Amino acid sequence: MAGFSSIAFVLQEFESWALLAGVVPVVDGTSLVELAAQYEARAGFVPSGGYAPLTSSPGTLLAYYLGETSDDMLFGEGKTALLGCSCGEAGCWPFCCRIQVSRNSVTWSGFGQPFRPERDYEGFGPFVFDRGEYEAALAALTRAARA
Repeated sequence: MAGFSSIAFVLQEFESWALLAGVVPVVDGTSLVELAAQYEARAGFVPSGGYAPLTSSPGTLLAYYLGETSDDMLFGEGKTALLGCSCGEAGCWPFCCRIQVSRNSVTWSGFGQPFRPERDYEGFGPFVFDRGEYEAALAALTRAARA
């Protein structure tokens, strides 16, 4: 559908933890890990990047990635972590956003790094996805995780 970004969720092994895999969102064909690192480097953020797959999500994958189980206690403001730290601990260096769901779309906006609240991510996103495609991508992730 025109105007929507494409979305996929892939299982990816950690470079330093061969037996550990996590979830990486892929937006318009590019890993969110890469998109965030590129944005932060262009913005002059130090350190930049350092993100990795999210190793665990509370609740079901569908509920988590629809923002129904936001990490308010950890990150505040109704935000959900989409990426974790390269060390394997999601709460160590999370990359978060607000997930808003409507009947036809899912929007990621208000990106941020909770341990660097002074950073301005105004130019990053928002990303708007077709809700049907988004939920289909989550269903594919669930099938891959069970395999």
